[in-house]
Amino acid sequence: MGIRAMLRAAVLLLLIRTWLAEGNNTTSIPEYVFELSPTMPAVIHNVFNCKNCANETVVGKILDRVLSGYDARLRPYFGGDPLPVGISMYVSNIDHISEVTMDSKVTMFFLQTWKDPRLAYCETNLNLTLDYRMADKLWVPDCYFLNSKDTPVHDMSVENRMFQLHPDGTVHYGMRLTTTASCSMDLQKYPLDKQTCKLEVESYGYTVEDIMLYWEGDENAIQGTEKIENPQFTLLGKKVTRNEEVFYTGSYVRLVLKFMIQRKIIHYLVQVYWPTIIVTISSWVTFWMNYESSVARMTIGLTSMFILHTINSHLREKLPEFSCIKAIDIYMVVCFIFVFLSLLEYVYINYLLYSRRESSRCYRLCRRARKIMDQYRYQLEPELQC
Repeated sequence: MGIRAMLRAAVLLLLIRTWLAEGNNTTSIPEYVFELSPTMPAVIHNVFNCKNCANETVVGKILDRVLSGYDARLRPYFGGDPLPVGISMYVSNIDHISEVTMDSKVTMFFLQTWKDPRLAYCETNLNLTLDYRMADKLWVPDCYFLNSKDTPVHDMSVENRMFQLHPDGTVHYGMRLTTTASCSMDLQKYPLDKQTCKLEVESYGYTVEDIMLYWEGDENAIQGTEKIENPQFTLLGKKVTRNEEVFYTGSYVRLVLKFMIQRKIIHYLVQVYWPTIIVTISSWVTFWMNYESSVARMTIGLTSMFILHTINSHLREKLPEFSCIKAIDIYMVVCFIFVFLSLLEYVYINYLLYSRRESSRCYRLCRRARKIMDQYRYQLEPELQC
C-alpha cells in the first residue's frame, strides 16, 4: 500500500469518526479497532488518533465531563498532602512611588499554577485556554497581597483573567492587575536615599497543611523588571524570599518580593541644589560692597533669605510629617547660616566703624573743650593777680 493510499484511508477514517461524534443517532454502533503499522510516519498516527487536534464538540465534551460532579468548594487532594501552588509575575510597570502616602503602584500579570487531577483529560494533547467565566466553576487559590491598599483587576474590554488547562490537570490561572502597596521609607538620607519596596503574597485562609506557596522558577519567577522606567527612581534589582508566618489560626507561607530602588538626583540638582548654591554665593557679593551702602546690603541679604525659605517650603510640601532630620534639612540649614553670616558681617562692620567714628568725635570735642577752658583760664589769671 502506497503512502497516498494510506493518507486517503486515514482521512476517510477521520471523517467517519467525526460524523459519529457529531451525530445524534443513539443506536449502538459496532466499534472497530484499526491498528496502523509502527513504520508509518508519525503524522499519520496523529491524524488517525486525533491527539493534536480538537473541535468545539470535543472541547465541549471535555468541559462537560470534567465539570460534571466537580466541587469547586474543595481544593485538589482534599484531606491529603498540601497542594503546591506556584507564583510568578510579569511586572509591566511601576507607575508611581510616593513619599507623601508611602506607597508604590505596580501593574503586573499575576500567574498562579497548580495541579488538579479532577480536570485531567485524554481526548486531546492540546492545552485548553479558557476565559474569566471559568473562575466561578473551578477551585482557585485565595492568594492576596498582604501590604496592598487597593488591587483592582483590569476589565478592558472584558475582565482580564485567563485559565489554561493541560491534559494532566495542570492549571495556569493568570490575571492583569494594578496594586497600590504600602512602602515604608527611611528618609534620613533624602534625596540621596535608597529604598526597598515590598510585595507580600499570602494565602488568606489556607494554612501550610492545605497550600504550599512557592516561587515558580525562584529568581526567574519575576520577569519584566529590566524594562521598567520610572521618572523618580532607578531600579537597582529585585529579590524574592519565602517565609513562614505563624498566626493564631495556624502557619501560613508568605512570599516576599523586594524592589531595591535609588532616587534620581538630577531633579533635585536643577530644582534645589543649583538655585540654593547660586543664592548663597550671591549673598557674598556684599563683602565687596561699600559699607555705607546699607540699603543694597540689606536688600541682597533679606532677598536671599526669602528665596531659601521659599525653596525649603516647596520641599516640605512634597514630604510627609517626618520627625527625623533629613539630609536636605541639614543642607538648607547650612545655606541659611551662610546667608545669615553675610548679614551679620555687615552689622558687625557697621558697628565697628560707627563706634570708632563716635569715639573719635567725642575725643575731638573733648580736646576743643580743653582748649577753650585753657584760654579762659589764661585770661582770668592776670585779673586775679591785680
